Amino acid sequence: MRERVRIIVGQLYKEMGVTIVSSLLSVNYVHISVEIPPHLAVSLSISTNICHFLSVLFPDVK
Repeated sequence: MRERVRIIVGQLYKEMGVTIVSSLLSVNYVHISVEIPPHLAVSLSISTNICHFLSVLFPDVK
């Protein structure tokens, strides 16, 4: 499941034009350092969208 999450998050960020610099996928959390293009607003909405998508995809994981 961890590799699947890594692939999904990578695809979603790629679609947004965001580059993943580094990432840490732990049992309890995900930490991602990214490069965001200047035309995108830096906000929690990117993280929130990813979290919402993953919670829909993996409803048993809290």
